[in-house]
Amino acid sequence: KSHNRMQCDAAAGAASFPVAVRRVEREVRGRNTELVAMSFADLTMLTVSQSNRFGSWLVANKESSEAGDCCCFSVDTLLGNREEAVFTVYARQLVELMHAQRQQRRCAGGAPQALCQAPEDRRLLLSLALKDTSREAMLQIVDLVKAEHLLT
Repeated sequence: KSHNRMQCDAAAGAASFPVAVRRVEREVRGRNTELVAMSFADLTMLTVSQSNRFGSWLVANKESSEAGDCCCFSVDTLLGNREEAVFTVYARQLVELMHAQRQQRRCAGGAPQALCQAPEDRRLLLSLALKDTSREAMLQIVDLVKAEHLLT
């Protein structure tokens, strides 16, 4: 009985949870793929799983150049498979998408130029648990993240 009560309490508290959470589940190249995005004050966390678990954890950051005219991004593997180069490609593609979408949203509706050009150093924390690491799967997942606006 207490287990049922805990479930009810958790469900009741979910609406007031202070973190924006978005969840999408789609089939990607024949595999059920779940994406969950959480937006915190200074970072966005995205999990992409085809196995109902967390996988390798990566963090991607935007770095400013000294000239200020170039966007550079760094990707570090925090935990998990460091040999899977496609994970770095995922992180790079997704952090670039996140910054582009967030800037587009900031600049929409005639926002002041200063706000539009203001630098943002938001980080992306990414968990990848993928069974299909093909290029085609990656393109479908990045397109899905973009279409669902999971990183804005």
